[in-house]
Amino acid sequence: MIFECSEVRAPIGAPSPAHMQDERGLLMTKEEIKAVLDAHKAWREGKEGGKRADLRSADLHGADLCGADLSGANLRDANLRDANLCGANLRDANLCGADLSGADLRDANLRGADLRGADLSGADLRSANLSGADLDGAYLRDANLRGADLYGADLRGAYLSGANLSDAYLRGAYLRGADLRGADLRGAYLRGAYLQDGFKAVGLIASVERSDGYRFLAWRTDKGDYVQAGCRWFTVEQYTAHIAAEYPNTDKAKETSAILVFFATRFADTKGESK
Repeated sequence: MIFECSEVRAPIGAPSPAHMQDERGLLMTKEEIKAVLDAHKAWREGKEGGKRADLRSADLHGADLCGADLSGANLRDANLRDANLCGANLRDANLCGADLSGADLRDANLRGADLRGADLSGADLRSANLSGADLDGAYLRDANLRGADLYGADLRGAYLSGANLSDAYLRGAYLRGADLRGADLRGAYLRGAYLQDGFKAVGLIASVERSDGYRFLAWRTDKGDYVQAGCRWFTVEQYTAHIAAEYPNTDKAKETSAILVFFATRFADTKGESK
């Protein structure tokens, strides 16, 4: 069975989302930010005069929000570029379409957060809790997600090119249509992640980049061993036939065939193993 992309949620290789260039309000002052955080805290504690933080489209570029409690806050389309959100509590926050490029989100709690279409390019998300977060169509190019908890996260159509996902926990994550080209998945826990058309990962066996930069991933799934190449999913035998039909007797064919031989060997050597 051969699988190809049947659904496109975000354009692969697309630039940073267009809404990131929209006009925003004036940069918020430290005093204004503090007032919003104080009111939000009172709201969270059920105190009189409390008010949920409504920071839709707010300009918080470079703001120091380290350790801030913005759980359940509305930050839709907010400009948080280069903001310090280290250790911040953003659980269940609405960050749909927000610009978080270059933001420091180390150890941040983003559990259940709505990050659909958000720009997280170059963001530092090491050890962040993103379990159950909705990252559908999010832009995560070159983001650092080392050791992040992405259990059950929705990454369908997410752009993860060049992202560091080493040692990340991705059990039960939805990866259908995600662009993982150039992503570092060393040590990542992928067992139970949803891949393509209902496939569940048992483990990533190997990853190889061809000389032209095209990335090949060797997956062990609950339905057998498959090679992912861009949007295509083949068995080794199917890919060998594809080469013979599409570009036989070429240097590209020779190099790709060598990759497939390596994958076949790795599949055979790791039979019975699980990750």
